[in-house]
Amino acid sequence: MTSSRETPTEELTLTVDGRLRRAKVVVPDGRGPWPLVLMLHGAGGHPEWALDETRWDRYGRRHGYFVLAPEATRPDPQSPARFYTNPPVWNDGSAFPPARNVRSVDDVKFLDSLLDEVARRWRIDGQRIFATGFSNGAGMTFRIGRELRHRFAAIAPIAGHPPVAGPRPPLPTLFMIGTQDPLIPVGGGTVATPWAEAVERPPVMESLARWAEGMGLPREPSQVLTAGPIRRDIWPSGWMEAWFIEGLGHHWPGGKAGLNRRIAGPASNVVDATRALGEFFDRFRR
Repeated sequence: MTSSRETPTEELTLTVDGRLRRAKVVVPDGRGPWPLVLMLHGAGGHPEWALDETRWDRYGRRHGYFVLAPEATRPDPQSPARFYTNPPVWNDGSAFPPARNVRSVDDVKFLDSLLDEVARRWRIDGQRIFATGFSNGAGMTFRIGRELRHRFAAIAPIAGHPPVAGPRPPLPTLFMIGTQDPLIPVGGGTVATPWAEAVERPPVMESLARWAEGMGLPREPSQVLTAGPIRRDIWPSGWMEAWFIEGLGHHWPGGKAGLNRRIAGPASNVVDATRALGEFFDRFRR
């Protein structure tokens, strides 16, 4: 393993349940201990894409965050990853395609083991571990936010539904979604996925209400603030926020918009999600 100064982005592999899994790590300068951000790509993505799309690698090095970007599994592990026919996907606990094709994979165990391995190799601040993810990665972020609640100081899922109710004690949560998202429509409805299957999505506020209720919060936000194209729904005591970004499709807000717009809809840079998440994470310790 080379030093972080020689190789800012490094490869980490780990065998869990007989599967060889991999992740990219971005090690900031200095000696640590560093806060850690776990970044989970969406269905069909991979760690390199996630870091490039969100620029978490640059943000981590600039602001002293250790960034961990693991890779999900493919429905057919013997064949190469392909977005349409063999997409890497997280078992987020939902029945939505293509996640249901990896229901036998214990990704909660993998991510728990991965955090342990990282803590053995690098000086991580165990009180400042955070998780974020996009789309299917957002669903997985919600899942580990509940099942691995003891590990995280806060989470920030982007453009995905929580497959479970929120944990207790409550976990600080920042959620973002675009109002023009064709794959996670704010109002719910029938969605044609890139994997040639139609699914019924619930309204986003219905899913968020279940997450909030699980954490012991009211189902509805206590405050709604609108500033230009951004609506912020805020729950009591600031435990949870949801940002609705006008005109944004199924993209990381302020990212490079690498997804085909025929599938994902319009991009927008009115919010730099990576910077906003970094500032949100800065507020919390476990």
